[in-house]
Amino acid sequence: MAPEPSEMSSSGARSRHRRAPLPPSQSEESRKPTVDQLCDLGVFQGPFNSNDFIEQVSETQSEVPGQSIFDANAYLKTFSGAVEKLQGLRQQVSDECTTLNSAVQVSQLVYTKKLRQLANSFDATQTSFGQLQDRISDVGRKAVRIGEQLESLDRQRTRASETHDLIEYYYLFARGDTSRLDKLRQKGGVEGLLRAAMISRRLAVISREVDIPGSASTREAVDSYCEQFERDMLKLFDKYYRRSDPKMMHQIARVLQSFNGGISCIQVYVNQHDFFISRDSVSQAEQIGSSSMWESVADPNALPPRREPALDALFAEIRRTVELEAQIIGAVFPQPLLVMQTFLQRVFAQSVQAFIEAIMQRAAAQDLESLPIGARNDPTADVTGLVFLRMLHVTRSSALQLVNDLKAIDFRSAGFNDSNAAWNNTSSMDGIFKLSSAESDALQRNDGSGPLIGQSFSAAQLAAAGGSPLGAMLDQAVEELFFSYLDQVKYIDRECRVLSGMYAAVLTRFFMWHRNTIKASRANATIFSRVRDQFTGNSNSSFGSSVAFATLSDSAGMSKDSNTNASSFRKLVDRARGTPQALMEEEPEVNEQETSDARGELSLELAESMLRWHAEALGRCVDLAQPTEIPKNTFALLRILTDAYLKAYVEAALETSTVQLFSYDGRSAIAPDLNPLKLLQRVEQLSLLWQHYVQKAVLPLTAPSVTIRRETMIYNNHNMLRVEGKCEALLQKFTDNLLAFLSARLASQKKSDYAPKNDDVMFARLNTDPCLAIVDVLESVHTAADEYLPERTRELFLTEVGIGFHALLLEHLKKFTVSATGGLMLTKDLAMYQDICGRFNIPIVIDRFEMLRQLGNLFIVQPSILKSYMREGHLAKVDEQLLRPYLLRREDYSREVRDLRDESVEEHASSSLFSSLSNHGVAGWSASSAKLDEQSNAFVTDLPNHAAWLESLSQRVADPELGDVLSKPESISRTSTPQQSRAKMTSSPYSSALNSEISRVSTPVSARKE
Repeated sequence: MAPEPSEMSSSGARSRHRRAPLPPSQSEESRKPTVDQLCDLGVFQGPFNSNDFIEQVSETQSEVPGQSIFDANAYLKTFSGAVEKLQGLRQQVSDECTTLNSAVQVSQLVYTKKLRQLANSFDATQTSFGQLQDRISDVGRKAVRIGEQLESLDRQRTRASETHDLIEYYYLFARGDTSRLDKLRQKGGVEGLLRAAMISRRLAVISREVDIPGSASTREAVDSYCEQFERDMLKLFDKYYRRSDPKMMHQIARVLQSFNGGISCIQVYVNQHDFFISRDSVSQAEQIGSSSMWESVADPNALPPRREPALDALFAEIRRTVELEAQIIGAVFPQPLLVMQTFLQRVFAQSVQAFIEAIMQRAAAQDLESLPIGARNDPTADVTGLVFLRMLHVTRSSALQLVNDLKAIDFRSAGFNDSNAAWNNTSSMDGIFKLSSAESDALQRNDGSGPLIGQSFSAAQLAAAGGSPLGAMLDQAVEELFFSYLDQVKYIDRECRVLSGMYAAVLTRFFMWHRNTIKASRANATIFSRVRDQFTGNSNSSFGSSVAFATLSDSAGMSKDSNTNASSFRKLVDRARGTPQALMEEEPEVNEQETSDARGELSLELAESMLRWHAEALGRCVDLAQPTEIPKNTFALLRILTDAYLKAYVEAALETSTVQLFSYDGRSAIAPDLNPLKLLQRVEQLSLLWQHYVQKAVLPLTAPSVTIRRETMIYNNHNMLRVEGKCEALLQKFTDNLLAFLSARLASQKKSDYAPKNDDVMFARLNTDPCLAIVDVLESVHTAADEYLPERTRELFLTEVGIGFHALLLEHLKKFTVSATGGLMLTKDLAMYQDICGRFNIPIVIDRFEMLRQLGNLFIVQPSILKSYMREGHLAKVDEQLLRPYLLRREDYSREVRDLRDESVEEHASSSLFSSLSNHGVAGWSASSAKLDEQSNAFVTDLPNHAAWLESLSQRVADPELGDVLSKPESISRTSTPQQSRAKMTSSPYSSALNSEISRVSTPVSARKE
């Protein structure tokens, strides 16, 4: 339809505003849809957009030529027509929907009716099939009953036929006629032989059951024929065995299996095997002990052997033989598992057992050779040692590896099922050892009494062997081989005894040196004899209760049947050296030349060796003992190691050093030896090594048992606390000796040092001789402490030394009259003391000696400013009444200083300068601080930095000479009157406390702790 002119003009006008003035072509106008086309039903069947629809309807009117764009009448006309079209279209669609709904309802009714009819038909068909199934089942049941009846009749017929034949054969044997059975054997082939074997076996059973006149001769004839038949079959088997004909061997084996279960041919095969009659096995047994391995196996420092060459050669031959025999046995015998089990039982019972016994006898002989003659002649002694245990471990490990390899062959054979076809493929390794149902019957005796060869295994044994009867047999064979060696109580006793003997042997020289050192000490009663007296019940022990030299062999409860507890480390050493028991009662003379190279010092190399031996014993215990016994055995071996490593080695060195310190005379001109500090460093190293070893090697093995693990940890902590206590006692005694030496050096101070008569001589010296000696000793002690002691221990040790020396100097200044020129010498001495103690780098000591320097200045300050000086610095925090004893030592006191105010002392005030420092100033501590109990067994590195403890340490001065000075008033000062001296003594409680401290520290450490 052609557009109207008005629409064309309007469209042209609008196009002039939107695009270039190009008139639309006739084809474009023809492509635009009209209102009738837009209101067609097909437009609404696809995707529909109302906005696009209205726009398309509007475009048909807006492009009319000559019509204004804003003319609404044209649009109304167009939309009215479109609305009419749409209403008609809606009516049309509504009518069509109504028609379709009616048609759908009719179709649905028809469909429902048809489904109902089909369901009824299906139910009827299913019912018919059920009835048919019942009829078929009924017929089948009847057929089964008929079949069972037929089978029963057939069995009866067969049984009757066989019974008839057996009766005929029996009567033929009764008449002495065996031709019929011989004919069956000779002309029936393999099947004839099988039938003849079955008939012979049944005739033998019948002849034993029949009891009629003349049956005895028939029984003898049958037995004779059966024996001859078996001999003939065995000859044939041996013949084909020598010809290496597996097919005929298999046939004969089947015949013999039907006759007697195959036991006879199995025995012939095993007994005639080259492995048991070969001379190579004999030559291998003769090579035991010829290897170079045996030369170092007795050395505990050498690595334990991993294999024995002769035994490895035997086991390698067994592996090769079993690999080959697996093919042959699978090809020949109907029951290969039974044959292989019999063969391996013979291998273990004859070859392996004899070889292992020879190795163990060789090891026991070598252990016996290492013992002295006295120990060899004791028939009741167990002479087995390290070689025996090492070879026991080697042989059992090799045997278990062999068993695992043989089990692998068994597992590769698990797919064998057809025993009759085994000979057709002689190279096959599959299924050689797996039992079929027929082979299971063959394992039983003919009379049903039990297994033909070998033995039955429990469900647990089969489960442990992976479900294989052969694996269970191999496991049991290994257990039987080593049962006599691995009886649990016997094995762990031997392990503990050997380990104790090794420790005793290696610690002999160490023990001898310490025993000689104790004998040479001032205390004539040695710690070793007192420990021995303690264990023997002697109550005359006068030197502590040490456990360092207790027995090693009877530790950990290993010798429960022992009827004496008098064993000591000395006896253990004697036993390790082979000394007879009768000679143990005498104290042997020790040759000094023999032990001159052993200085009794702790060695890291020896400690590592002891731990390495223990680790080797633990490894053997894990491999040889039952898994449930490992925690208990680990704890037992730990007790052996503890007795040797901690008690007889570390603690022995600590106690010997402590005894030497007790024999030191504080009045000696020689300073205390600094070796105890070096010993403490070595003990710390050994303790760290011990703790690391216990954590990494011992405790993991006790994890399966919570009780034993807890007991092990408690036991280890107890021993470490005991070692720490001995270290504390050693360090404390060294400190006491050092302070005693310093006190003795101060006591050697001359009266004229601080009140010289010749000033020129005094000024020619920088310091007094006691000062120089003390400074040298303190410098060496400080250097040694920095080198040997850990930081915390060094700090506490130097604190105790500094505080103790400070206390000695406080009392020392009260003893000498100081002149003006002597005061200069005193201040120089104090300055040197302050310098050396300041190197300790401990604040409390630095403050103390700063106060001491200011106190020393009291002797050189002018009397006019003395009172003001006493109110400055550290002295201002000290009660002036406590400074009076020092002012009395000024030479000009009676002339210049007497006018000082004499203040009364309150009853609750302290009566000494040292005690005042505990309550005043930066150099003191709080008097209410917690006090350390001196009876507690704490290690010096764990002590808190308490004031009361430091003050108590400063009072531990063991100096008899100083005690004499303090106890004699006339020795305090020659210029003092007896009344003044007694007043000074009564006014200073430190003197009586010092005397009591002297008597306290003169007692042993153990007695002091008690």
